[in-house]
Amino acid sequence: MSYRVRMELSKLLYSKKESSILLSVSLRTVDNLISGGELHTKHLGKRVLVLAESLERYAGVAGPRAVGSPDSPTNSFSLNRIDKDKARG
Repeated sequence: MSYRVRMELSKLLYSKKESSILLSVSLRTVDNLISGGELHTKHLGKRVLVLAESLERYAGVAGPRAVGSPDSPTNSFSLNRIDKDKARG
């Protein structure tokens, strides 16, 4: 019996505009949070991108998890079951 673990991929970087929408604040506020060191960024050419982890930390929410991972609330499998199946052969 085989099991598959499906990952939900989220963006790792967001534009300043996307960040303002996600946080429900203005672009100016996002700029202030960046200059104040509360949001961390990466620069790609002229683009300034905000790290998803930084947005999650600022908003006080947990990051995305793998669907079916042991600590996921949508756990769709049991690690004990997998271990038992492996032991059977």
